[in-house]
Amino acid sequence: TAPQGNRAAGQLIRKCAIFGGALLLTLTVIAAPNGSPSIRVTCSGYNFLASVQSAQAALDSAAARLVESQVVAPFAGQVGRIDTRLGELTQQGQTLLLLGDTSQMHIVTTDLRETDVVRLNPGMSVEVTFDALPDQIFNGNVTHVAPVSSTDKGSTNYTIHVTVDNLDPSLRWGMTAFVNIAAPRNSN
Repeated sequence: TAPQGNRAAGQLIRKCAIFGGALLLTLTVIAAPNGSPSIRVTCSGYNFLASVQSAQAALDSAAARLVESQVVAPFAGQVGRIDTRLGELTQQGQTLLLLGDTSQMHIVTTDLRETDVVRLNPGMSVEVTFDALPDQIFNGNVTHVAPVSSTDKGSTNYTIHVTVDNLDPSLRWGMTAFVNIAAPRNSN
């Protein structure tokens, strides 16, 4: 074949673009015998880019699932009980664990008579003793008086909530307590 410029007709010229060890683009120029070159471009880089985008999407999805799988407590406290096992699938709204607020102790009494509940108000001072620590007196306050009674064995009782101020590290959830409320007597 007759030479054309610097190249002979029918000669192949190939250029490759490589990035990170991966072939991105191959450019092939074919000088045809009639003098008009044809160009063929092979874009393997498109597949590489699609693979990178697919991997990034998978990474983003995994990161989102990781964030959704984290359990974050609404307050600092102590785990009292764990109701799930490692690897167990859970449902939305399912109780995973029991978390207690250890900055204050909350006591709920359920045996207050209706003749006594009428003399109580939130904010009233209380003294609390525990069977486990009989020589210690803990101070606290009434935080809630239930507006509705409960009936147990024919007796009508009310529930009150008490917060204990001075905590002792030896106190545990579920300990039996005696709450003494300094309520004024009815004049009736």
